[in-house]
Amino acid sequence: MSEKDDESHERDNPDPSAPPSSGGAPSVPTAPEKRPDAKGETEVCRNKRADATGVARELHWLEKLSFWGQMGLVVIGIVAAIFYGCQLHVMKGQLSEMQSSSQQTDRLLCLYQNQLSVMQGQSVDAHRLAIGSLDQTDIALRQQIARFRVTPGGPVSKVTGEMSMVFDIKNIGNTAAFIRRGFVRAVAVRRYADPEFTYPKHKSAALISETWEAGHSLSEGIPPPKKAAVQIWNTDGTPVIESNPEFSSAWGSGKVDLLLYGKIEYTDIFGGLRWQQFCFPYAATQIGTETIVREEHPRCTAYNRLDSDKLELPDNAAHAPSALPIKNCDLTSR
Repeated sequence: MSEKDDESHERDNPDPSAPPSSGGAPSVPTAPEKRPDAKGETEVCRNKRADATGVARELHWLEKLSFWGQMGLVVIGIVAAIFYGCQLHVMKGQLSEMQSSSQQTDRLLCLYQNQLSVMQGQSVDAHRLAIGSLDQTDIALRQQIARFRVTPGGPVSKVTGEMSMVFDIKNIGNTAAFIRRGFVRAVAVRRYADPEFTYPKHKSAALISETWEAGHSLSEGIPPPKKAAVQIWNTDGTPVIESNPEFSSAWGSGKVDLLLYGKIEYTDIFGGLRWQQFCFPYAATQIGTETIVREEHPRCTAYNRLDSDKLELPDNAAHAPSALPIKNCDLTSR
């Protein structure tokens, strides 16, 4: 320092131990400054430092706990991820096996269906063969069964004037037949005026129950010159008289037809009960020396019927089953 600075310093900060100058104002004594005890100050600092150290140590442990807790959570997350990943892998494997098993099952079902289709196709072929065999059997049956042919021979007059219809019946089949019952009837029917004519059986000639061999006819048992004949009746139940002018006029003009009809029920070697209805008009009209052939009686034609000579089949036997289509069972593209 310079001398001036020293003088200023001494003037601004006088030495308290120096005696007051005689030229200046008397100095006022001041109370001495109280300073803390150095020993107490050191203890307080030591306590604060210990507290700070304890807080720092606790914070340090909290940081460690937080760090290790986070690390534990990370480890748990990794373990959980690995565990669920393994489960997912196993589930994917099971799903793949299930899909493979499903494809195998579908393929087996397809193969079984194709086998069923083949079997149904074979069944269809067998069914057709069976139907063909039945048809052949039916043809052979119709060639062997007994059938009858009725032949009208025309009207004849008795001594009494009553008219009869000559006829013959013959077994034209290849096997014998046993006649169980039957009748033959001749009637004079107006051609168009009797739509309700129902071919009654009263006043008819009954056939004898007996066995007819193949080729046997009714006329074989009648010695000539006699012939099998049946009386002709009017629809009102009265006999037809040839000399009756009303009948002669109606017969000559074609208004009346002479019909021979009947029914035969019999059994043959096949054991089934068979029947045959027949109706034949005497189609010729004799007028003087001229013979006029007329048309068949329409209702008489409809009366001609016979039982079915075909083999009886079940309702569904004629319908062949349909086979299922064959499928492609290659499922590798799925």
